[in-house]
Amino acid sequence: MRSIVVLGRSSVVHIFLSQGMMDRFISSFGPVKGLVASNAYFITGALEETINNQIATESCRIRLGHLSNLCREKGFFTVVEVFEALINSGKDVELHLAGPVLEDAVAKQLKKLKEQGLPVYHYGYLSGAEKQKFYEKLDVFLFPTHFSQEAQPNVIFEALSAGVPVIATPRACIPEMLVDVCGSVSQTENSYVSFAVKEITRTTFDAHSRENRAKSIRMNLKQTSLIAAEQYKVLLDEIVGKNDRLLS
Repeated sequence: MRSIVVLGRSSVVHIFLSQGMMDRFISSFGPVKGLVASNAYFITGALEETINNQIATESCRIRLGHLSNLCREKGFFTVVEVFEALINSGKDVELHLAGPVLEDAVAKQLKKLKEQGLPVYHYGYLSGAEKQKFYEKLDVFLFPTHFSQEAQPNVIFEALSAGVPVIATPRACIPEMLVDVCGSVSQTENSYVSFAVKEITRTTFDAHSRENRAKSIRMNLKQTSLIAAEQYKVLLDEIVGKNDRLLS
């Protein structure tokens, strides 16, 4: 990468998912010409479909959720730890999981939880409208990823588009995604369980709070998606401009 940067410094345009990603790249490889193009651009449709929806329920039960490839690296077992810690503290919670099971240990843990009679639901692989419905039934989305190649996870934007706050680990671009009302990030990956339990315990989940929180998250994300749309316009103009120059 250092060779590519040196050889192409005057002509190559580097594309990044966030300003923080670009800043970290420059700190490692020196100044480059770069553009930011956020994945928030791709949730505009889902956001428009749900922007006026209301999440209203009188239930006091807290609905935790996690959608990913269900495996250790993506945080499945950490999610279970949070769920069990809340159960043991007397909280009325249920756990909703979606995504394919990638490891035998995950399948065994799911079986164990169900045999204990705990409110745990696994929906398997979801897409389209079914995936959106999954997000919309949640109160909190847990994403304690340890994945070494994590970047800017689409699942976080998808959860936010449904008005669901996200609690995540401080990996890659995630801290930049969860600003203002959108959620929170643990200080370290190892402190995630205690951090998430504390965040959930101090949050109110009555119908009014849920509705107001969902609206605030969606409106915040709408602004983020508008910025992303402008980023992509600049990116496309750059690509088309370069192609025009090459053709001429």
